Parts: sequence; C-alpha cells; structure tokens
Amino acid sequence: MAYSPFVLGPLVRSLGAVLFVLYGLSVNYRPARKTGLPVIVLPFDCGHPLWLIVDTKVVQFVGRIPFCSGTFTRFNWRGWEIWDRYRAHQQLGDAIFFVTSGKNYLQLCDADAVLDIFQRRADFSRPVESTGKIFAHIQLKSTYRAILEILNIFGPDVGTFETVRLYTAVAIAKSTGSSPQPLKLDTNTVLIPQKTVIGPIYSALHTHPRYWGHDSLEFEPSRWIPPDRHIPRASDPHAASSHPKEHLKEPPNRNGPFVGWSGGARSCPGRKFAQVEFVGVLVGLFRDFKVKPVPLKGEDDEIARVRLLDQIRMDTGMRLVLQMLHPERAVLEWKRR
Repeated sequence: MAYSPFVLGPLVRSLGAVLFVLYGLSVNYRPARKTGLPVIVLPFDCGHPLWLIVDTKVVQFVGRIPFCSGTFTRFNWRGWEIWDRYRAHQQLGDAIFFVTSGKNYLQLCDADAVLDIFQRRADFSRPVESTGKIFAHIQLKSTYRAILEILNIFGPDVGTFETVRLYTAVAIAKSTGSSPQPLKLDTNTVLIPQKTVIGPIYSALHTHPRYWGHDSLEFEPSRWIPPDRHIPRASDPHAASSHPKEHLKEPPNRNGPFVGWSGGARSCPGRKFAQVEFVGVLVGLFRDFKVKPVPLKGEDDEIARVRLLDQIRMDTGMRLVLQMLHPERAVLEWKRR
C-alpha cells in the first residue's frame, strides 16, 4: 500500500523529533545521575525559544487530561517556581537536576552554595543565551496609609525588601561552562557536570520556612522591623530606653537567603535607585487618593478585598515579565482623599 507524501512526510518528521528528544535525554541523564542528586526528567528544554512560545498552552492542555498531571505539568513551563515556591526543594532537597533533551538545569535552594557561585566568577559564568527574567508585581493591602507611614519612618527599604523577597526583580542564571565544577552542598562536595545551567531559585530561597519561618509566604513588611530594647532615648544618648523601639533590619549580606539584587561582584548597581523609585510611586499614588476593589453583587468591601487578593495570586503568570493575565478583572475604585 503506497503512502501519500503528504502523510509520510509529517510522520517521518515526527518520528525524527521523538528520536532526537530520546537521544538528548539519554545523553544528559547519565552525567546528572552520577552526581547523586535528585533527577527530574523533562521532555522539552526549558529555555528553548520555541518551547517558551507554547509551553503554558501545552501544559494547560495536558493538565486537563485525566491522570496526566505529574512532573511535566508541574515543572516544564516558564514561571513554575513562582507557583511552587519552596515546595519542590522541601520534598526533594536543596539541589535538583532537571534533565531535558537540550541541557541540564540545576535548580538550587541553598544560600551558602548560591553565595559560593556568585563569588567564583571564573568557574560559574553567565550563559551567553541567558537574558534573565524581569518580574513586576503589585501587592494590594487594605492598610495603604499604614504602609506609607512605615515608609515615611523607615524609608523605602521596608516595603521594597518584602516585595522583592516574594517577587524578585531579576533572577540570574549561571553555568559551569566547558568544564565540571565542584560545589559544596551542605556537608558534601558534588562535581557539577560541564555545560550545566545553574538556576538559583530565588522564589524558594526567599520563602523557605527554614529561613523565613511559618509565615514565609505572607506579605509582612514588619518582618524587617525587629524590636530593639537597647536603643538610647533621643534626650539621653547614654541611657537605655525602657520601651521597645523599632528599627530597620538590613537583609543579610553574607551567608543569607536574601539575594533580591543578586550578589557578588555583579550585584545590581541600581538597588538604591529602585528603592527610592518604589517609595516615590507609592507616594504619588496614595498621597491624594485612596483605593478599594469594586464589590461584585452581594459582596461587602472585605469580601471584595479577599477576592481580589486571591485573584492576584491565582491569575499571575509569566509572559515577557511576571504579570496579571487578566488585569481587567481586577476593577478598582480610586477616590480623592
């Protein structure tokens, strides 16, 4: 029976694509397995431009098929770490290998190891094809005036630190380059294979309960304002205050889990500018206006606020940047004070 070239051609190309994926997975799986770290096999290269165009649509479609949810729908799409946060690392460990048909990706949630990578610029370079990920986020709270008062007292850092902690502005990728590199993970030293892309998972580092406590997923600026009972009174610089007084807690600079502006020699030079711009935007918005969500039929203001916050969490996804996918559904009412 003769086959039409219109049928045979697509079949041959499809078979070739499948064989190419299987070959790439077999080549990349062996060096990843030798490290002894947890391995997750994903069919498509997470950073391939063609896959980035269709990844969310394909994953959503597969996720609707009964019994098809698994590592593919959980990890093989851009922005998975924003949804997953620290959970994968809590389940599998601080270092996880993603084996794909194109490259191997080491997903890292270890503050000491991330700092080591940042300091070893000659060993861990930026991948040439990596452009990073830019995230933007709007976090709504009911007490806008209270936030502004905090910012007026403590400067822009309080709100900025907490926003950047949950939604990091820039995620930096590193690579082992053309030769394997040793990396200390906890008490063991692991030889990371050559051409491995290393992704410090900032959303995991910034939300892991090991570092941030039980409320690590909550937007809570007060975590940056610890009480201090040893600050002198303003009238007597030599006398200890009898009442707790708050001051700004700087994020840890060494061996710490906060890397909101990257780290090492290539940390973000625009950090202070971003902080000042942050508070400037807030003041510009809320100096003369107050805002609240528009209630739907049958809602009061509190129910509408909770609904809108849930919508922000559930309707946020990756495009070119992190954004609300349907902002038109978040209707706000602005009133002059």
